[in-house]
Amino acid sequence: IWVVYIAGELSSVGVHALSSAAEGAGDRGEGVGTAVVQGLWFSLGTSAVLAALASGPLLARYFAVVGVVDAAVARAGIAYARVTAVWGALPLSAEACALAGFKGIGETRPALAIAAVTVLLNVCLNGPMIARYGVAGAAWA
Repeated sequence: IWVVYIAGELSSVGVHALSSAAEGAGDRGEGVGTAVVQGLWFSLGTSAVLAALASGPLLARYFAVVGVVDAAVARAGIAYARVTAVWGALPLSAEACALAGFKGIGETRPALAIAAVTVLLNVCLNGPMIARYGVAGAAWA
């Protein structure tokens, strides 16, 4: 799972640096927008790679290598990781790009609002999604 989060944050590092540089150069409109769009393109690419890797037998092999011997635990872990990699990587990366863009220009309130809405949605959706889909429901939320 950490690979998904790291891949999502990779794009935000570049967006933060480029948007800060554009802001410093007085190019808030086009420069910052370009930085965010480049970050989103990078996010799309990394998300596609993660989805492809998670769709094959690689996850089962990973859980075997790290020593998960209980089949039920392995199935739950695979389900969570697959949902996160296939369906969660792009939204996580896009959120990180948006946050980095706002923080890069010194506008932290919109970044805080985005993060707060994300956390609130997660809190509200966790219970129903876990009740319906089990461990994978936590990833969906």
